[in-house]
Amino acid sequence: MTNVKIIIKTPDAGARLDKFLIGKIPGSRSEIQKQIKGGRITVNGKKTAPHYFLKTADVVEIIKLAPPSPIKNAADNRISPSQKKQDEAFEEIRILCESPDYLVVFKPAGLLIHRENGNEEPNLADFLSKKFPELKKVGEENRPGIVHRLDKEVSGLVLIPRSPVAYECFKRQFAEHKIKKEYLALVYGEVKNETGEIAFRVGRAKSGKMAALPQGAESGKEALTKFDVLQKFGGYTLLKLDILTGRTHQIRVHLKALGYPIVGDNLYGKPAGKFRRIKLDRIFLHAEKLGFYDPNGKWQEFREELPEELQKILQELK
Repeated sequence: MTNVKIIIKTPDAGARLDKFLIGKIPGSRSEIQKQIKGGRITVNGKKTAPHYFLKTADVVEIIKLAPPSPIKNAADNRISPSQKKQDEAFEEIRILCESPDYLVVFKPAGLLIHRENGNEEPNLADFLSKKFPELKKVGEENRPGIVHRLDKEVSGLVLIPRSPVAYECFKRQFAEHKIKKEYLALVYGEVKNETGEIAFRVGRAKSGKMAALPQGAESGKEALTKFDVLQKFGGYTLLKLDILTGRTHQIRVHLKALGYPIVGDNLYGKPAGKFRRIKLDRIFLHAEKLGFYDPNGKWQEFREELPEELQKILQELK
């Protein structure tokens, strides 16, 4: 096949390379990403990443593009929607910082942090331990390199220690609430106070789900969530959240208890009243900022902007 060149015009500047090519060349998004990673699709003559953001006048070249894999009719060989979603989640993993002591990784929505209750589902810990074998000696046996977690349908930054020394360093900082963790969440309703704190204790309810317990409760664990209103959208509010404790589903149950459940949260997010339908197959919760002291005592801070699918929702609400 003859090589194909595409010169990026201003209206397409800012688009991700892999998403820009969908519909322009044969194959699914995951197949296009493989072509990019394999060097068969280049930008300005150089191999790049699927998440490269295009610029005006960039030259995208498709080199001897391989045809998409044939679709098999046998039921046993079909890729289920859930498996396809997991495969795409693996493609979205990005390493923002690769230090000898730690990694800072972007975890996409739809991917588990580590194995849970014998679940063999693909997860971030297994993915990273194959790429960085030293992680197998860090932390707990079924949670190699994992010192904190994000829920499966939450995206954002994760800190991964690469040595037992770094693991203990970060574990201590989490216990002493020295790690900075900031989230963005879109909630149902217009939050009245511009800033505030939610301090309900968090424990497991009879239903088996986590719950914010009534004030004065002695059971459960202490939990503190601070929030700031960033923007209101006529029935919705975008919040910045800072959690000083790391309880299971803390942000989700705290906001639910306050009367402002998170958009897309099928477990805790049913709002009271009527709201327009928002098409979202994940929770609108994103770990945007992560700050910590490295093993040498130097403060490190990282930021990852909202994923494109969440930015699109905000644009639609404006």
